Amino acid sequence: MPEGADAEAAVAGDEAGPLPHTGPFQNVIGYEIIRLTDGRPAARLEVGAHLLNQYEIGHGGVALALLDVAGGLAVWDLCKPRGSMATVSMNTAFLDAVRPGTLYAIGRVERAGGTLAYSYMTLHAQAPDGKLLASAQGVYRIFNG
Repeated sequence: MPEGADAEAAVAGDEAGPLPHTGPFQNVIGYEIIRLTDGRPAARLEVGAHLLNQYEIGHGGVALALLDVAGGLAVWDLCKPRGSMATVSMNTAFLDAVRPGTLYAIGRVERAGGTLAYSYMTLHAQAPDGKLLASAQGVYRIFNG
């Protein structure tokens, strides 16, 4: 069981959880949707050799994708769109390299209106409160109908 596992709970697709499956891209990258024990939705990924670049560190696109997923989960969880949603923009700061092992991406909504939501996301190594690897701010468009 990953370090920090006591800070998470699996998502069974019930009414309290975020969506347990976010689409075909999830199968390509291989992340799982979880809910932390404090109620926040998050994405967890085991980084293996298939996600490394030529320098044997996680490709930056992996970090970006997980941060985007975390922001989207937070917006979906809070705003509960009746339609769909899309990322409008994302600003990311990379603080350290992604290495093989477990990653956690966590998002929170900073502000939400009728059509736009603003989120802050973090990427951590080994545990939800583990070493901070990257942070991002995202804007999401909410389509309600």
